[in-house]
Amino acid sequence: MAVVRQILYADRDGEAGVLMKELLVPHELLLAESVGQARILARQHRFDIYIVAPVDPHALLGTIDVLIKLAQFESIRGGAAAQRAILEELGRQPSSADEIAADAQKPAEESRNRRLLFKPYRAFKDAGGNRANFERQWPKLIASSRRDTAELRDST
Repeated sequence: MAVVRQILYADRDGEAGVLMKELLVPHELLLAESVGQARILARQHRFDIYIVAPVDPHALLGTIDVLIKLAQFESIRGGAAAQRAILEELGRQPSSADEIAADAQKPAEESRNRRLLFKPYRAFKDAGGNRANFERQWPKLIASSRRDTAELRDST
């Protein structure tokens, strides 16, 4: 995102002010009707650029050129920051299939446990139990059930 510059433009000509606003569209342009008013505004606010009419066309082109170059520089800087973020993320990501599989196992196990938790909790609650008691008993219930399931598999 480009930085919006604050520009103070002093000119008695209202049409020139409208034209300058259109010309410097992405930036915040504050119009002053006189040099005196511009001085007061300059003391009250911090502006990046001051333009006082009558405007030298070459100076105006130079100012616009500087704004364009600043925008290009900010885009390049933003692109570099994005590139660094991509490289950091790629550096954090696992590099081998084994690491990817290991990283996927824990969330998969947590997902299975959450799904496995739902039906027993509903049955426990329907039978008159409360959540605190279920959560206290759950580790023993699941360990016992997994042990029983493993024994059944081994016996077949």
